[in-house]
Amino acid sequence: YQYTGNTEVFTFSNSLKKELLDSKNIDPKKIIFFLEKELKDNPDDLKGWRLLARTCLMTGYLQKANKYYKKAIERFPKNIDLLTEYALFKKSNNELKASIKIIKKIDAFFPKNVANLILLTELYIEDKNKIEAQKIIRVLKVNKISEEILLSLKKKIDEI
Repeated sequence: YQYTGNTEVFTFSNSLKKELLDSKNIDPKKIIFFLEKELKDNPDDLKGWRLLARTCLMTGYLQKANKYYKKAIERFPKNIDLLTEYALFKKSNNELKASIKIIKKIDAFFPKNVANLILLTELYIEDKNKIEAQKIIRVLKVNKISEEILLSLKKKIDEI
């Protein structure tokens, strides 16, 4: 094999790492390949998973982005930032029901997270679910959120 094959295959990962570190214009496909390999070796790297999913998203690989968000959530099921990012990913792909489900999951872990409750209200409004949006508004009132935010949300509900 040594005489007919390409021995570069065995050192490709190292040369790719060097290229990524030295280059100013990085090919996103190479980043994806590199991160896939790195995360196989170090699956507990939350930043790596998020970067991989985001890079897939930016390059138009939506199915891969979805796959890597899911894998990251398997490892970090209670990470609010990761779950919120995944919910927003779903929302941007017109998957409101899936987005709502993810945000409700955060609510189950952290029921007093006001930012999450506001996002959930906005998702219900976008989904034209007035009843659920109003329920969340009542919860927000109890948490003494600013009257300005409440009025803005109520106005959006009234426009449904």
